[in-house]
Amino acid sequence: MLKKTYSKGPQNIITDDFQVIRLSEGCPNKCPWCFEHKEIGEAWKVFPIPKIVRREVRITDMNLLAKTEALGLIQSFKDIRVDGKVVYPWLVCGIDYRFLTSEIAQALKDSRFVNIHIAWDWRYSDQKKIKKSVDMLKKVGYRDISIFMVCNHPAVSYRENCKKLDMCKYWGCKVNDCFFDNQISPDIIPVAWKPDDIKAFRKMVRKHNQIVGFG
Repeated sequence: MLKKTYSKGPQNIITDDFQVIRLSEGCPNKCPWCFEHKEIGEAWKVFPIPKIVRREVRITDMNLLAKTEALGLIQSFKDIRVDGKVVYPWLVCGIDYRFLTSEIAQALKDSRFVNIHIAWDWRYSDQKKIKKSVDMLKKVGYRDISIFMVCNHPAVSYRENCKKLDMCKYWGCKVNDCFFDNQISPDIIPVAWKPDDIKAFRKMVRKHNQIVGFG
């Protein structure tokens, strides 16, 4: 069971350097590790874009692309300016490959979305679907693409993630090892993986990202 909680409603937090916003609630996937409130289910909510006052905009929606309004919201950022300068939004929780289309991929690029991540939390057998999304994003010009993988959860084994990591080498994608319940090293408590597996996977991911980063 998740120990962390995920707040409801729109979000608009302004710091000295960036702005954090939430534009929607709800996700149809109901993944066991997700922070999205289960009682929301498919009773999705979409909120208007607040006034943007920082050039870096972090969008914290769990699954913005699942909403029918997603394309329009993404396209809206193309014309937003702060002091006459363009903004650079990014989807903090990553892209759900199930809802990515060529049109959305192009809109992300046109609206200058950065820090592109694809969520590959489930099984190795989804590799062809993930690769299709990677190819869509590369076709519109993205080169620095990362893959989110949930770790230390009963639904996805250490061995499964190792196979996924190997596949990412062929694609030239970096990997973000996301430990269940938002645990961060060095305070990761073993939930479903052995301590040695946790250490080994983190080490492999670091080496993998170095290799991909240096080409």
